[in-house]
Amino acid sequence: MRGIVLDGLAPGQARERVVAAIARLGWETVDAGPVDRIHAVVTTRWLRFRDDLEIALSAVAGGTRVDVRSASRVGRSDMGTNARHILDLLDELRARDDGTR
Repeated sequence: MRGIVLDGLAPGQARERVVAAIARLGWETVDAGPVDRIHAVVTTRWLRFRDDLEIALSAVAGGTRVDVRSASRVGRSDMGTNARHILDLLDELRARDDGTR
């Protein structure tokens, strides 16, 4: 998992930011059940493969840590696609927030 800290945000507020970032990226939020977990799905453009993202939110001193994991549903090699999904989400969160670390 890779992650960032959203400074000054409680987990519920961070969750809203993450769900909004997922929507801006054109991805699908599948399960936004407990406040500390989000499951999203990315459908690849050409072959329509579906990749799963698991996002974990945890309170830390001064904010909320957002950790992201991405996994392909099919095949052994993803050619870096899952790493790109993680970086895209973290970049989107950074672009909309002045207080990330």
